[in-house]
Amino acid sequence: MNRVYKLLIIAVVFTLGVSAEMPNVLLKTDKSTIKAGQELKVVLGVQTLKDAKVKLPNIKDIAGYGIKSKRVSTAVTKITGKDVLTRALSYAITPTKSFTIKPYSIVINGKTYKTNSVKVTVKSVPKDKKNSDGFIFKMSSSKKAIVVGEPFLVSVELIEPVDVSSADLKYTPPNFKGFKVMPLGDGDITEKGNTVVRSLKYLLTPKRSGKFIISPAKAKIGMQMTPQAQSPFGFFGADIHWKNISSNSLTIKVYKQPNGVELIGDYTLKAFVDKSRVKASKPVTYTIKIEGEGSLDDFEDIKIDIPNVTQYSKDSKIDHRFENSKVYTVYKKEYVFIAKNSYTIPEIVLKAYSPIKHRIYTLKANAIHIKIEKTKSISSLLSSQNSSTKENNKIEVASTAVVNSNRVNKAKQNIQNNKIENILFDKEYYKRKYSKYISGIQNILIALFIGLLLGIVIGIFMPKIFNGKKAKKANKLYGSYKEAMHILYPHIDEDKKIEEMVKFLYEVTNGNKEIVINDKVLNKMVKKVMKKNK
Repeated sequence: MNRVYKLLIIAVVFTLGVSAEMPNVLLKTDKSTIKAGQELKVVLGVQTLKDAKVKLPNIKDIAGYGIKSKRVSTAVTKITGKDVLTRALSYAITPTKSFTIKPYSIVINGKTYKTNSVKVTVKSVPKDKKNSDGFIFKMSSSKKAIVVGEPFLVSVELIEPVDVSSADLKYTPPNFKGFKVMPLGDGDITEKGNTVVRSLKYLLTPKRSGKFIISPAKAKIGMQMTPQAQSPFGFFGADIHWKNISSNSLTIKVYKQPNGVELIGDYTLKAFVDKSRVKASKPVTYTIKIEGEGSLDDFEDIKIDIPNVTQYSKDSKIDHRFENSKVYTVYKKEYVFIAKNSYTIPEIVLKAYSPIKHRIYTLKANAIHIKIEKTKSISSLLSSQNSSTKENNKIEVASTAVVNSNRVNKAKQNIQNNKIENILFDKEYYKRKYSKYISGIQNILIALFIGLLLGIVIGIFMPKIFNGKKAKKANKLYGSYKEAMHILYPHIDEDKKIEEMVKFLYEVTNGNKEIVINDKVLNKMVKKVMKKNK
């Protein structure tokens, strides 16, 4: 390949150098006729005086074909006593149809010059055309025109005769530039009649719009030579003859996505909960399921925000299925909601584009209301019980009020008559009358005695407890978790437990409150490390 580039550059220099007129521009190809899928070299040449200011075109593709490689070379020569600089820009493309390269504009010292145009004839290669050894190497696509985000399948097949003895096979996949690629398995090998078919499948999703050329797949086949063709040293091992073959290329047209579209494909949407009535602070699992023809690998998870509701979510799960060169996907995402009051999960609305029906449609899941069943607190239960007891007492009193009304009047009269008699003859009268005052004084004396006793106990035992805590602090070999982390870090390679403890310390010192450090274990580790360092 380097030799081809050098020959082209020499040809450009020679072609431009025969003229003394300055400046000169030229467009040239290494071949005027090629086969489909064969590589073509295109060279843009510019010849100017050495100090001339040159603005070259920014070439991103040639006649719509993507550039596989690019090289820039320069050469300085003397023409009529002047230093002349020749620039050669070399490009490699793989065309599939005949085309014409239109002239390019080059600005030299503020003036525009145009190159010549070049016509290239591309001859098509019949599909499944066998080479001299009976091999067929082909590549096919399930779709030729798609929109950005629409998946399709590319199949590569190598068909070889059963009677050909191939010792080795080296495979180079196609260049899928501009596509997201996912190989589907490790490939299949099947026998069909007198042939062996090796096949590989790829799932491709375009990243951007435009015209794309998928370059040929390549294979290097090592075939064992017949005994007649073996070298004199063949007895040390069978001689292998290497054969290079290439598949056809593919042209894929990718169109832009319609505005505001979130999904490409034909899907259905379902959203449901495991229960719609729960007790406070009990979890509710909410599931979103999207399935249908298309790929959902790049679909972003739906964000759900509900005020005063704690939310957790699991990683989304995506499964693919392939049938009749079509891609089917199932997307599943689960959320867990926890709340103390009733709430509503909002509706979901997604816009999608159907490549089959060529229309935009809407996927919708209705809002779901979650009812939180309130549970009575202990205080409310007690208050309700007390109120019912009081109510019963009121009913009982009311029922006996009429019966006892006469008795009350008589009792009042008896009390008045017997008051003096009670004072004179009842020895326990005064004791009962002033017992509440006596019991109050007794309670005060008891409280003073208990307080005095507690003071004595605290005075004796608190210093011992305080000194014990001081002793524990004195036994601590590190001032803070950060300090402990710095002590242990140099020894993480010596013990996995130390490495794990350092990770925990790092998390805690950076604000992770969920991790609790076992100070006793940490102190032992620090002690062990400090002892080793002595």
